[in-house]
Amino acid sequence: MAKCTLDFNHPYFLKTVKRCAEDPSFQQGIEQAKAKIENEHTSCNRVVQDGMGKKYPQCHGKIWKYDWAPEGQRSRNRKCWRMVVICPNPTRQPYELIAGAVYEKRADEQLSNKQLAQIYAEILAPGARADQRDRIPDEFKFNEITDSEGVVHVVCLECATMVIESADQAAVENAELQHQCEPL
Repeated sequence: MAKCTLDFNHPYFLKTVKRCAEDPSFQQGIEQAKAKIENEHTSCNRVVQDGMGKKYPQCHGKIWKYDWAPEGQRSRNRKCWRMVVICPNPTRQPYELIAGAVYEKRADEQLSNKQLAQIYAEILAPGARADQRDRIPDEFKFNEITDSEGVVHVVCLECATMVIESADQAAVENAELQHQCEPL
């Protein structure tokens, strides 16, 4: 019997994986991760996002992150994908987990507490209609990763394309403002 359930059907989550969901290795990998998590929720390199500070106390201990990869795929000896999972009630077992977002990992990226709180709010919004959740908020539209040389790599999380790679912050901001998602 599964020790928890992991729901992949939330419209917000489906929007974040829309582009890569067609990749068979991604689909296989995420299904393997789901099976592992449902069998033992501490598998797949789980991190509970504590310390959301005074600004987001409603999120404390309810945002979990899992690192995973399709078999044989690794990035610099690390799992290459991160899944943000919401656990609305971490004191009740079996856990009922809701997948919130998936993004490709790079050198040293993290989502900010603000971005995590936005995912949490979108997933648990009381009475929110699916069509309202079908769009990724602008504050969470881009994943910015700064490498060790100070170059910022920006990926659009809506269409999963590289927007810019630059050390010039003004160029990064301009590229984000000008970005138009590619049709799928």
